[in-house]
Amino acid sequence: MDSQRDISIGKDANSNVMISGDQNRITVIQREKDQNKIQDVSTTEISDYCTKAVALHEKIHLAGFKTRLRVPILIEDIYVPLRAMVDLRPIGNACFADSEDAEKQIERCSGGDEISIPDAFLKAEKMGRHGIVILGDPGSGKTTHLKRVLLWIIQKNYKGLPENMIPVFLPLRELRDLNRSLDVFIQQQLDLPHLGTPPGFGKRLLQRGNLLFLLDGLDEVADSEQRVRVSRWIEDAMRIYHNCRFVVTSRFAGYTDEARLNEEFIEMHIRPLSPEQVEAFIRNWYRIVMSDRYGDSEQAKIFSSEKSEDIIDLLRQPEFRARNVFAMTRNPLLLTNLCLVHLDRGNLPNSRASLYEECTDVLLERWRSSVGIKTRIGSAKIGRRVLQPAALWLHQKEKRTRAKASELAPVIEPALKAVGWSHGAAEEFLKAVRDESGILTGWDEKHYGFMHLGFQEYLAAKEILRLAFNEPSVLRELAQKFGDPWWQEVGLLMLAIREAAFEPYMTEVVQQPAFAQHQDLVEMCLD
Repeated sequence: MDSQRDISIGKDANSNVMISGDQNRITVIQREKDQNKIQDVSTTEISDYCTKAVALHEKIHLAGFKTRLRVPILIEDIYVPLRAMVDLRPIGNACFADSEDAEKQIERCSGGDEISIPDAFLKAEKMGRHGIVILGDPGSGKTTHLKRVLLWIIQKNYKGLPENMIPVFLPLRELRDLNRSLDVFIQQQLDLPHLGTPPGFGKRLLQRGNLLFLLDGLDEVADSEQRVRVSRWIEDAMRIYHNCRFVVTSRFAGYTDEARLNEEFIEMHIRPLSPEQVEAFIRNWYRIVMSDRYGDSEQAKIFSSEKSEDIIDLLRQPEFRARNVFAMTRNPLLLTNLCLVHLDRGNLPNSRASLYEECTDVLLERWRSSVGIKTRIGSAKIGRRVLQPAALWLHQKEKRTRAKASELAPVIEPALKAVGWSHGAAEEFLKAVRDESGILTGWDEKHYGFMHLGFQEYLAAKEILRLAFNEPSVLRELAQKFGDPWWQEVGLLMLAIREAAFEPYMTEVVQQPAFAQHQDLVEMCLD
């Protein structure tokens, strides 16, 4: 007899069955349903729930940033329609490093279409699928879009779904006990004080059926084995609640072949923002901020236009286009960070190092902690200290942006000892950073690389400065690479981080043959 699996899904809303699971099969136990004990959910209860759900999910909360913005931002106002690549390959693995890697692999197989996310429901219905997986980079807007879907449906403004469908937003990071049923998990979420639903509402909502389950953050189930179990749990739930629909979001790093959802789900990969979307996002953002500050006035419109055009012009300049700061603008989370810095300072700082420091703070610490997720990394300071030697080691070979965990582990072990990290071996730290921050992404289960090359360059520059304190020869080695495009940004970031490094570094640079050949780079160093 098969060993009992630690999963029980609950009662089917559409057939008189109780479903329980084991490791190899779902056992279907016929059971009579006592109609007298279960009351229908009333239209008033549904209306009250929808009103409270809108109030709960209609705003973006900008917690986790050093520069705090005390302005309510409605998702509807800031929203920029996202486009995604639909993975239509009949066969293929699930592991991608990021959106760029996914796009290349899918296009290579001629197995993808680019559509808007709302159109995905129409496509899924035509294909007879009841599930959608939305994959994206950290900070790409997965959760925001899921909440936008909830608002659209409640406002009766969505195509491709059955009429009168009710959305239920379920953050998977809140899933504590896989031994309980789906209806228990739903009831737990609906019982939270901010919704104030009546007793038994979740079960009666399931009895009603015709629900859209918005399951956010499969990757936030940090334990990989648990994540696999959650995926199977979702598949089981889809078979039971067959008149419902399911949308699951995940970062690429958390969506492994083992955790991949079955053929009932179509997979979508959110693409980075286009230049046009970047500019639309900035204009929307400043319009909201200035309207809150000055009201619906002509003055608000003038300031909104001036501020947004100022930062757009800055980001169009060659120095931002040519350097890896531009890649940051294609990510909504990091673009928000740039807007906050610009609003706070009235400019983007000349030192890109300040932007990188702020963004690594957000990714390594404040972003997750602001929503109540404890990380094993510790502080952003600890995370940077350990990742710096990994970044420098990667950069020492031209064009190398990823490596196996087994290669990076011995590189970071001394730093882990120095900071007193106590949560396991070096490979466990790499997994923690991959799963909990997003600054380090997993190309697959074995390979790691930084979210953007700019983060690798910034952390490599930080490590050079740390080493140079006791080993001045490190600056000589960097000076010998003067004029090498692969090392140019590392040198400039190093000077931006610590002005005191200018004299010893340039003393070495003037002795290099490349010094006379790269006067433009000398001027950039002076800047």
